[in-house]
Amino acid sequence: PKVLHKKQESFVGHSLFEVFPAKNKATITEAKYSLKGHHNKTQKITDIQIKTLEGELRFFDGTITNLVDDVEVGGYVVYICDVTERKLNAEKLNE
Repeated sequence: PKVLHKKQESFVGHSLFEVFPAKNKATITEAKYSLKGHHNKTQKITDIQIKTLEGELRFFDGTITNLVDDVEVGGYVVYICDVTERKLNAEKLNE
């Protein structure tokens, strides 16, 4: 599978801050801080904004799971789901 037109393997071994744009830093920092020291705990993240390679801004919700102590993972696992259409439709309904 591909994420934002990149192979998912290209994200492995990178800092969360390398993967997500700077505007998301506060959300990611808050999630990581709440997970620190809590192995196998998951934190929900919302309203993550990422530009595709084509420059289109997309919105994502997801989770970050602390698997730092897992010898097979040794880091945080991030799962995100594109919610752009849902977000745009909700905004239209609220107009």
